[in-house]
Amino acid sequence: MTLQSKRYLIGFLGLLFLASLVLVQAMEIARKGVGCVECHQAQKGNVDGFTHYGHLIATVVTPQDCGRCHEKETNEFTHSHHAKAGNILASLDNFLADL
Repeated sequence: MTLQSKRYLIGFLGLLFLASLVLVQAMEIARKGVGCVECHQAQKGNVDGFTHYGHLIATVVTPQDCGRCHEKETNEFTHSHHAKAGNILASLDNFLADL
């Protein structure tokens, strides 16, 4: 296989991947009425917020963002041991991470 044919193959696979992402997003919007903005919506002053096609969006989606639509699940997660996982792993206390 020549270098040029490898480039074409990689380009084709990249376009195929992009098309699949667009198709999945379109299906989600049609089925549930949920698009990117609903989950990635940022508040003014968010550190990771930036304007994207006229919407203020956040790069990182947090459980707090999910809580806008999923209040019950967010409340359950916030009060669970899993909500503290980042603190446990960052503490260098391997015993707590194994609990």
